[in-house]
Amino acid sequence: YFRDAFEDADLDLYPNFYEYVYSTEPTNALSLPTPTVVVSGLIQDAIDSATQEYAIVQIPAGTHTGNLDIGFGGAEILLVSEDGAETCVMDCESAGRGFTFTDSETPWSMVSGITVQRGSATNGGGVYLTNSSPTFIHCTIWSNEATDSGGGIYTKYSCPYFIDCDVRDNYAD
Repeated sequence: YFRDAFEDADLDLYPNFYEYVYSTEPTNALSLPTPTVVVSGLIQDAIDSATQEYAIVQIPAGTHTGNLDIGFGGAEILLVSEDGAETCVMDCESAGRGFTFTDSETPWSMVSGITVQRGSATNGGGVYLTNSSPTFIHCTIWSNEATDSGGGIYTKYSCPYFIDCDVRDNYAD
């Protein structure tokens, strides 16, 4: 059961778990859950406004700048792109990292179909994880750098899940 919850058999970017919660058909790509919140400004503001359990926050296609250190605050939500990692890019512009998970996020805290690029930090230029175990599905983490450890991803006391993700061309000193 647990493994099935993470799967996305119809490749619509929505893990089966969220399709079950929202009573949509996980094997039909035309049957999609309705997002709780659609990002229209900063991604963190949309996440903070998603207060219901297992909320879905959808990011429209495009290159999104000014979004640094995105965190879920321990919430079990799905942050999902509209059209996939090829068209939904968080460009950190070398000004900080993309995601910071430090609030005991569980595997039900999920990121799906997003590219994180040009992040820069001491540890974890793209993604920084301590005491958290979120899930990343269909994501690309590339061209990030760290001056110490984990150019793309840094983990400490964490057990994240990366499913069908492309992690490449990241650098750490």
